[in-house]
Amino acid sequence: MSLVVFIATVFVIFGILNLKLLHLQIVPSLQRLIVEFSIGVLVYLIFLILVPLFFGRFYCSLICPLGLFQEFLLFLNKKKYSFKPRYFVKYFIAAIVLGTILGKTVVVARFIEPYSIFASAMKLSCFGLASLICIAILSWFSGRFFCTNICPVGTILGLLSRNSTYKLSIDENSCVNCGMCEKNCSASSIDAKNHYIDNETCVRCLKCVSTCSKNAISFKKNKVVEFVKSRRSFILTTSVVLAFIGSLKLGINYVNKKLIKIFGVILPPGAGSEKEFFHKCLNCNLCVQNCPTKVLKPADDNFGVVHIDYDGNYCEFGCNNCIQICPADAIAELSLEEKQSTQIAYAEIDNGLCINCQKCVHHCPVGAIYQKDESIIVNKDACIGCGRCVADCRVNAISIHSVSEQRRV
Repeated sequence: MSLVVFIATVFVIFGILNLKLLHLQIVPSLQRLIVEFSIGVLVYLIFLILVPLFFGRFYCSLICPLGLFQEFLLFLNKKKYSFKPRYFVKYFIAAIVLGTILGKTVVVARFIEPYSIFASAMKLSCFGLASLICIAILSWFSGRFFCTNICPVGTILGLLSRNSTYKLSIDENSCVNCGMCEKNCSASSIDAKNHYIDNETCVRCLKCVSTCSKNAISFKKNKVVEFVKSRRSFILTTSVVLAFIGSLKLGINYVNKKLIKIFGVILPPGAGSEKEFFHKCLNCNLCVQNCPTKVLKPADDNFGVVHIDYDGNYCEFGCNNCIQICPADAIAELSLEEKQSTQIAYAEIDNGLCINCQKCVHHCPVGAIYQKDESIIVNKDACIGCGRCVADCRVNAISIHSVSEQRRV
């Protein structure tokens, strides 16, 4: 099943399939819930919480594309592993990422969230490729270290799995201490010598179950709830909670103060304003990949997320691929008719350069350009800024300008 999900995810990223499969990823789903509340998304997120509470973090082995990518590398590597304790730094990473997301900005999440890294790497984004290479190297030498000690999604699911109703356990009476379960655990979650499985870091790949010739590993109902009462644990928990509260406040303040100074950027229809979109876009580049005219461009030095650069082309009037593919609702779900009446920019004509060929008049999809006396006029209140006129103009007499806030015309 995991292989099917992985292949389907790659196909969706490259536009071969048009599925809502990418809406299954946790951070985009959480973002969708925050941006525009949906009962369906809420039910799905509750389901994702209930699964690890009962059975552990199957999400990491069945749905997460970055997790499946690592499993493929580990299959090629054939490396043997040993038990490793968890590192507390991951709790702070998760607290900061979750806090800023709930504070309505994904500025932090887009740099470490697994889905965004994988999708941007598939689009050959420099950051995505660099991150994927680092994770690949880490996986080759240390197994799924990223999943168990860095990934914020994995950390949150791990905390839910820690006291799951059904845990993977080793039956001491059946175990012959061969150590094969520990050697084959890519998450380094098994201490075979002490017959212990760390269900918090276990990603439920179930290789230990298939490896054990004595059937000593199985799911058993959990009768003991782990509560660590040490002073160190109390200090750590308190620190993580404070980090979460601080990040939540930082996220809210960051959005309210709009510290990012960005002007003059044209955004895909449904993106709203520049600063609003900056805080929502995960930089997964799916819209870039699925844009038929390739006017959508990935982040660059001028603007940190996806934006439009017409560069001799235009936004196709009858297309709303970017709206349909966006997994995080950074681009609002507009119907095609709504998209066709949304102003994302406006055109201006320099009649000193214009040769009055009237191509722009004939090709304007909304009829916003017309002849008046000897001049060609643009009705800025009707222009949607699709850029078709700019692409058609042979003498560069037409310029396109951004709007501070998208609106229906």
